[in-house]
Amino acid sequence: MLYRPLGMGSTSSRFTDFLARPNHAVNHVKVADRWEARYQRDPDAQSPAGGVSSSLNDMTHWLAMVLADGVYNGRRITSPEALLPVYTPQVISRHPVSPRARASFYGYGFNVGVTSSGRTEYSHSGAFGLGAAANFVVLPSEDLAIIALTNAGPIGVPETLTAEFMDLVQYGQVREDWAALYKKAFAPLNELAGSLVGKQSPANPAPSRPLNDYVGVYANDYWGPATVTYHDGQLRLSLGPKNQTFDLTHWDGDTFTFTLSTENALPGSISKATFAGDTLNLEYYDADKLGTFTR
Repeated sequence: MLYRPLGMGSTSSRFTDFLARPNHAVNHVKVADRWEARYQRDPDAQSPAGGVSSSLNDMTHWLAMVLADGVYNGRRITSPEALLPVYTPQVISRHPVSPRARASFYGYGFNVGVTSSGRTEYSHSGAFGLGAAANFVVLPSEDLAIIALTNAGPIGVPETLTAEFMDLVQYGQVREDWAALYKKAFAPLNELAGSLVGKQSPANPAPSRPLNDYVGVYANDYWGPATVTYHDGQLRLSLGPKNQTFDLTHWDGDTFTFTLSTENALPGSISKATFAGDTLNLEYYDADKLGTFTR
């Protein structure tokens, strides 16, 4: 309904199509001072909101349609009425902090605002912590848009490029140190998860109970069951419909740890797994106080 009429032959909402393309970018994550291709994330579960693969050439077709209120190469793709809620304010996303400041808004999928030059601008970013980041900005008064796609994590590179370009368009010069601003803004997205990150294990930890004492299925109405097994001297934790399994490493007393490499827990993240009687608390899953499982 959209890709074919726009001639977007390198665009798909299916992960299998992306993998099948011989010429596709591989996601990269930062390891120490290097960028490495370590993970391939399957985003099909979120396809309408982050699972589309495309090329710069294809995305220019889409932007041309957006700028033309739903028309591409003389063909009506969608109506202006259908697009209007997308790039007009529907909710306030950021309230002004002073009488002189401007509010920021959100449409149905786009950031919407007014620049200091008085022009309406809409945009959006998208990123995977495991190695992809993109940003587009549209300046409808100038019939102009820009998009930047990268195959590295969210560190502000595409946003810096598009912001500098829009500065040059509107003011004739780059007016801010966008790289430094976006680096600071995106820093929290690149922090490792877990209260034990960077800490040394206790030199004289309290002993655990016999490892078989921890074995069992622990129930949780929100997350589902967590299964703890013991085999060949190793305690393991299994979670989720795909039975994702983690080795549990003793830390201190009834507290163990396991490492994570997920979209929201970047490589190097550590979660505590703390046993207490017939309960098991998983730190990573407890951000909203829902991470306690009961045997």
